[in-house]
Amino acid sequence: MGTYLEHYNVTVSDIEFATEFFLTVFPDFQIRGEGIIEEEIDGSLYKTKWRHVGTESHYLALQSTPNNLPLKENKYNYFNHLGFVVGDINSTLEQFTLMGYGKHRIDDSHPYRTRAYIYIFDTLILELVQYKSDEFDKMNDYAL
Repeated sequence: MGTYLEHYNVTVSDIEFATEFFLTVFPDFQIRGEGIIEEEIDGSLYKTKWRHVGTESHYLALQSTPNNLPLKENKYNYFNHLGFVVGDINSTLEQFTLMGYGKHRIDDSHPYRTRAYIYIFDTLILELVQYKSDEFDKMNDYAL
């Protein structure tokens, strides 16, 4: 399979409303996974709720603002990143490096996928995902 856009990650002011909206408008959507990210920034602990809503192969990655701060006070953009599935993550990263976009972070901690985040410029981040399985239950596993 070729490269394709898998997900769009966006910050929303009300994750419950956004979830209900998309589940109602698109009846084939379901909640694929959800959780809370905890991170320390400048000595303060921030919690961000996330939820993936969509089909087995495509989804919206919704997330709240850290500690549910109002969007206008959020230092993060509402648009977070685009996630593309690629066949060979290393050769794709080589192409980005040749183009001068060498700043990236790789996460290969999951047994069925490798991810890389590429910082194109201040407001554009791409997530590349290479799956190591064709089985959706393994590809979409959030527990590992």
